[in-house]
Amino acid sequence: MKAAGIAIDEEHYRKVANAKDIDSRTYTSRQHQDYLKPEEVLECEKFRIQDTYGMPVTPELVEKDDGGRLIKKIVALEAILAAPGEMVTDEQGREFIPPPTIVAERDKSERSRLAICTDWSNHSASWLMRHRLGLRAVLLDLMAGVEIKGDEAMIQVLADFSKRNASHVKGILNLTIPFDESPIWILGQYLSQLGPSTESRRPLENGQRVLMYKERRTIKLTSLQIPITSTHYKFLYPLTKLNSNFGHSLSF
Repeated sequence: MKAAGIAIDEEHYRKVANAKDIDSRTYTSRQHQDYLKPEEVLECEKFRIQDTYGMPVTPELVEKDDGGRLIKKIVALEAILAAPGEMVTDEQGREFIPPPTIVAERDKSERSRLAICTDWSNHSASWLMRHRLGLRAVLLDLMAGVEIKGDEAMIQVLADFSKRNASHVKGILNLTIPFDESPIWILGQYLSQLGPSTESRRPLENGQRVLMYKERRTIKLTSLQIPITSTHYKFLYPLTKLNSNFGHSLSF
């Protein structure tokens, strides 16, 4: 059954990559149709992937896109790595940390583009939750090659905050945080939404095995790009190219 599932997926990736090219007008028109032929669905999927990453669509790219999940992870990763705004104080003396400009602009552009829709994404709320969890500091440590065992103070704080605010984490990030799970497991759930690959090992420490996370890929951040390298792939994400067509470029 597993082999059959893999074969079906691979055939789908090939069909999408080999589908006929369509233009943006055709794609937009089809989004309002109640029914599309199977070949039209494949053509729309190919256009969406090509428009998202700005590169030729291959079976490998279709697989990595994972139905649009990859670009969402890239956008979320870019947001949490960006430096937050300066602290502001309201009229009642309460202090707030505003999201990075790129996150705020993303929310504004979405509301401007979808003026009659109220089901917008709330990128600022997602960023604020991840910021309060301390995920930016965790990611920066991982990028620097630090191994995380789960007994670090910031990971304990992250886990405690997650359990105290489990309902808010579920509502904003759509993650369920069980009260009986370990801090390292909870961290893994957050990392899974951001895309960076991690590797784990169980070294012996005081006669006990300990699970440790470490960044497998080297991530370097500049003002415009996040180059991500690994032993198998080399990505280059110019992540700030957001426009009305959700234009992101990706090149190997």
